[in-house]
Amino acid sequence: MSYTPGVSFDPNSDTNNQYTQNLAGDMTWKPSSRLQMHARQDFSLTDNPFETVGRVDLLPGLGGPLGPNYNGVLPDTKRTSLVSNFDLAYRVGEHSAIGFTGGFQKYNYDASASSTTVFPYVNSEVISGSAFYSHQFSSILNAGVQFAYTDIYSTGAAVSRTQAPAPMLFVKLTPSSHTEVTLYAGPEYARTREVVPITVGVVTVGDVVYEHHWYPTFGGTVSWSGQRNAFDVQGQRRIANGGGVLEAVQDTSAGAGYRVRLAPKVLAELRANWSDEKGIGLISNGSYFRSLWAGGGPVFELNRSFSLRGDLAYVHQSQQGIAAVAGNHMLVQGSLDYRFHKGLGN
Repeated sequence: MSYTPGVSFDPNSDTNNQYTQNLAGDMTWKPSSRLQMHARQDFSLTDNPFETVGRVDLLPGLGGPLGPNYNGVLPDTKRTSLVSNFDLAYRVGEHSAIGFTGGFQKYNYDASASSTTVFPYVNSEVISGSAFYSHQFSSILNAGVQFAYTDIYSTGAAVSRTQAPAPMLFVKLTPSSHTEVTLYAGPEYARTREVVPITVGVVTVGDVVYEHHWYPTFGGTVSWSGQRNAFDVQGQRRIANGGGVLEAVQDTSAGAGYRVRLAPKVLAELRANWSDEKGIGLISNGSYFRSLWAGGGPVFELNRSFSLRGDLAYVHQSQQGIAAVAGNHMLVQGSLDYRFHKGLGN
């Protein structure tokens, strides 16, 4: 379990102080040599525009084709995020396995009292799931098929629901102990139902419209690690929720990270992420939201438990057809981390 509270003080104004509450729990259960179950719960309540749900120590970030969309930086906004995930994998043979996943996500966005932005942020709920079959053909190659389903319910300028089933093929390659490559691709069918408000005289009524299209969905990750260096590159295209500024979107994103050990107790980390989100419904058709993150910093390992970290992040955002504040943002911060490990039981 992980609990991460945070506060940022503005010396010039009490109303600009920012608070964060992040809570996460993770559990893996192996009742037999063939069956494994995994569950994870994340909760975040924050008005820090750079904070994201799932960013906690000791646990990997939330991502993948069914993961959250948190590419945008939204100042003067309180965000409440809840992400639940469950996975089950069963080994049906020496080299074959089947599995199921399920997930629920809920996002609420509230403009603060000091905000000057008049914009209907889009709250959303996402239900997702998948079933897969994989087979290990060799020590290097593992491949299989997966059927994924995403159901996005959004309330913003319009009330909309997007359902997107997607059959996919995936391949996992491990050419060496240092290198891993994962690729997946398939078609995705998105069917959107929107209740669009229409004013007739002094009466506002809701008109129901439907949109349905086929989209390609694909993605992949390449990672490599050595004695002093490590890097990873990832990218994907998928149907996702709009991150508070749009209803359902076609999200195309890519990222890269690099980590190098400069000295026995000194590391440097660099990271860049790019995202292009395009609305797929009638109300948001033609609208887009783009963001580019770049940053990094040094890490000084003072001893086995303490480390000192510095971070610099720059964010550039642009949009069309959205009234939200975009613009450029910069984050400079330092942190002192303390870690301890203690085994439970024998």
